[in-house]
Amino acid sequence: MENKSHADAFSKLEIAVRLAYVRFLRVELEVGNTMLDAAANRIDREVRLRRKGRAQEAHDEVARQLARGAQLGLHALELAEVRAGLARLKARLGEAT
Repeated sequence: MENKSHADAFSKLEIAVRLAYVRFLRVELEVGNTMLDAAANRIDREVRLRRKGRAQEAHDEVARQLARGAQLGLHALELAEVRAGLARLKARLGEAT
Protein backbone atom coordinates (compact mmCIF):
# COMPACT_ATOMS: atom_id res chain seq x y z
CA MET A 1 0.00 0.00 0.00
CA GLU A 2 2.81 2.41 0.88
CA ASN A 3 4.55 1.75 -2.46
CA LYS A 4 1.37 2.63 -4.33
CA SER A 5 1.13 5.86 -2.35
CA HIS A 6 4.72 6.74 -3.25
CA ALA A 7 4.10 5.85 -6.88
CA ASP A 8 0.98 8.03 -6.96
CA ALA A 9 2.85 10.92 -5.37
CA PHE A 10 5.71 10.52 -7.83
CA SER A 11 3.30 10.41 -10.76
CA LYS A 12 1.58 13.59 -9.57
CA LEU A 13 4.97 15.25 -9.16
CA GLU A 14 5.99 14.24 -12.69
CA ILE A 15 2.79 15.72 -14.09
CA ALA A 16 3.24 18.96 -12.12
CA VAL A 17 6.84 19.30 -13.31
CA ARG A 18 5.85 18.69 -16.94
CA LEU A 19 3.04 21.23 -16.75
CA ALA A 20 5.35 23.81 -15.17
CA TYR A 21 7.88 23.17 -17.90
CA VAL A 22 5.27 23.63 -20.64
CA ARG A 23 4.16 26.84 -18.93
CA PHE A 24 7.78 28.05 -18.90
CA LEU A 25 8.14 27.41 -22.64
CA ARG A 26 4.83 29.15 -23.36
CA VAL A 27 5.89 32.16 -21.31
CA GLU A 28 9.22 32.39 -23.15
CA LEU A 29 7.37 32.37 -26.47
CA GLU A 30 4.94 34.99 -25.18
CA VAL A 31 7.82 37.18 -23.99
CA GLY A 32 9.45 36.92 -27.41
CA ASN A 33 6.27 37.91 -29.20
CA THR A 34 5.55 40.71 -26.74
CA MET A 35 9.04 42.12 -27.21
CA LEU A 36 8.56 42.10 -30.98
CA ASP A 37 5.21 43.85 -30.60
CA ALA A 38 6.82 46.47 -28.38
CA ALA A 39 9.76 46.89 -30.76
CA ALA A 40 7.45 47.46 -33.71
CA ASN A 41 5.90 50.49 -32.02
CA ARG A 42 9.16 52.25 -31.14
CA ILE A 43 10.83 54.99 -33.13
CA ASP A 44 14.07 54.81 -31.12
CA ARG A 45 16.36 52.37 -32.96
CA GLU A 46 18.26 51.34 -29.82
CA VAL A 47 15.06 50.44 -28.01
CA ARG A 48 13.86 48.45 -31.03
CA LEU A 49 17.14 46.55 -31.22
CA ARG A 50 17.14 45.82 -27.48
CA ARG A 51 13.61 44.47 -27.63
CA LYS A 52 14.34 42.42 -30.71
CA GLY A 53 17.41 41.08 -28.90
CA ARG A 54 15.24 40.00 -25.96
CA ALA A 55 12.86 38.31 -28.39
CA GLN A 56 15.85 36.49 -29.91
CA GLU A 57 16.95 35.38 -26.43
CA ALA A 58 13.49 33.94 -25.76
CA HIS A 59 13.56 32.16 -29.12
CA ASP A 60 17.01 30.76 -28.46
CA GLU A 61 16.06 29.47 -25.02
CA VAL A 62 13.03 27.59 -26.36
CA ALA A 63 15.12 26.22 -29.24
CA ARG A 64 17.77 25.01 -26.76
CA GLN A 65 15.12 23.26 -24.73
CA LEU A 66 13.56 21.63 -27.79
CA ALA A 67 16.98 20.38 -28.87
CA ARG A 68 16.87 18.08 -25.85
CA GLY A 69 14.30 16.00 -27.74
CA ALA A 70 12.67 13.15 -25.87
CA GLN A 71 14.32 14.22 -22.61
CA LEU A 72 11.74 17.00 -22.42
CA GLY A 73 9.03 14.55 -21.46
CA LEU A 74 6.35 16.55 -23.23
CA HIS A 75 3.27 14.96 -24.71
CA ALA A 76 2.98 15.04 -28.50
CA LEU A 77 0.39 17.85 -28.51
CA GLU A 78 2.45 19.97 -26.12
CA LEU A 79 5.55 19.44 -28.22
CA ALA A 80 3.66 20.33 -31.42
CA GLU A 81 2.30 23.50 -29.78
CA VAL A 82 5.75 24.64 -28.65
CA ARG A 83 7.33 23.84 -32.02
CA ALA A 84 4.62 25.79 -33.84
CA GLY A 85 5.03 28.73 -31.46
CA LEU A 86 8.77 28.68 -32.00
CA ALA A 87 8.33 28.63 -35.78
CA ARG A 88 5.98 31.64 -35.58
CA LEU A 89 8.43 33.53 -33.39
CA LYS A 90 11.31 32.70 -35.73
CA ALA A 91 9.32 33.98 -38.71
CA ARG A 92 8.47 37.19 -36.87
CA LEU A 93 12.12 37.69 -35.92
CA GLY A 94 13.04 37.35 -39.60
CA GLU A 95 10.51 40.01 -40.53
CA ALA A 96 11.38 42.42 -37.70
CA THR A 97 13.47 45.47 -38.50
